[in-house]
Amino acid sequence: MTITATATVLPNYTITIQNGGKLILDGGIIDDGNIVVQNGSEIVITNNGKILLGSYDNLDIQLGAIMNNTYGEISIK
Repeated sequence: MTITATATVLPNYTITIQNGGKLILDGGIIDDGNIVVQNGSEIVITNNGKILLGSYDNLDIQLGAIMNNTYGEISIK
């Protein structure tokens, strides 16, 4: 899946990238919510993409997952 716009996640919801899956954040924004990158999956942040975590949100990159932040941002708001 590729996100190129703003995707606002409802409170207490989780985006899970399952084994073999790939999420590309190409200039888009993921706002709030939890993100789990499972073993064998990949998340790519490029082209000024942003992950904006709320104070109670989690970014869980599990052992064996790939995080590729070529030109983007992860921040807590």
